[in-house]
Amino acid sequence: MPKNRQNETEPSDTLRVSLKSADGKELVTENVPRRFLPAKPVKLAVGKRETVELPSHLFHTRIGAVCLGLDSGIGWNWLTFDVPPGKYRLSLVYECKQKDTAGWHGKVQTEAVKVEVKSAK
Repeated sequence: MPKNRQNETEPSDTLRVSLKSADGKELVTENVPRRFLPAKPVKLAVGKRETVELPSHLFHTRIGAVCLGLDSGIGWNWLTFDVPPGKYRLSLVYECKQKDTAGWHGKVQTEAVKVEVKSAK
């Protein structure tokens, strides 16, 4: 499975999809392409929260493979093509590295969503 594909120039902030096996082994960690992110940064007051949706899908292909991808509405951005049957944890990781702004800097990860992939019939 692909791991840690990075552009040659690292962006100042990143959103990554993380897929781990039930035992915690990192299987996929891919940066979400900028076209899937909001055009403007989401600004929050202290103690507030915001829900941001990411059009991600795990599904069986016609050949029986299970893929994890992002749907742009006009095409797919594949994160992996070969998720074998098993139990997984899917989460998002956001990291802000901009030091020249007065905003928050750091790294945060969502709670993991439990996912089970079963063999195609």
